[in-house]
Amino acid sequence: PQPCGEMATFRVGDRRFRAKLMALPTVVETHKSMDRTDYIKTGHVGQVLVVAADEAELPAGVELRDGLAPPCAQIRERKWRRRPVRDRKEVEQVMVELEAVLKGSLPKP
Repeated sequence: PQPCGEMATFRVGDRRFRAKLMALPTVVETHKSMDRTDYIKTGHVGQVLVVAADEAELPAGVELRDGLAPPCAQIRERKWRRRPVRDRKEVEQVMVELEAVLKGSLPKP
């Protein structure tokens, strides 16, 4: 993979646009279909080329924090949020009660 944040010029016909290579917050799978019924996974995408008419319109930084589509907004904060700290004794007590239930006895009220 190329280092993210690299600037480039994107040309279409005789028009030139500014572009920037940016990382995605998560890996996106790509799929291909020959008959529109069966899909085959063909690869993983981790970087995208963002193209704009002017360099000022390009996003700052090296990562698209909100991904490719609106459902991916703040995906890092939602997917990899910090988990609450659990009391070790409470976890051990739940494990003992679960093992007792699996062996056939009733849990303590």
